[in-house]
Formats: sequence, structure tokens, C-alpha cells
Amino acid sequence: VLIYFTEEAKSEVFKKFSESLKPGGLLFIGSTEQIMNYRDIGLKRENSFYYRKEG
Repeated sequence: VLIYFTEEAKSEVFKKFSESLKPGGLLFIGSTEQIMNYRDIGLKRENSFYYRKEG
């Protein structure tokens, strides 16, 4: 679904997802999605399709 959002909207959605995760929590995304600013929102890229909340 996010492929239809503007870049600004995607960034906001990913930020909200990151904020809702507990430290160590995982965020899985679709194969066509990418989080460009994952470090800025407290995530660590673990694989091409999932990220871990740092902390």
C-alpha cells in the first residue's frame, strides 16, 4: 500500500511504526518497500525486508 504514498507520507508512517515498537521489536516490510532514513528513526536494518528497533 505504501508504494502509493508520497515520500513525505511514507517517512511519517515509518516514523510512527518505529515509535510504536518496543526496543528490540521488529518491523517487517514488503519486498517493494524501502526505509531510506531508518537510522534517523531508531531502526537497524537486519535484512532486506525487516528492521529492528534499537535500544
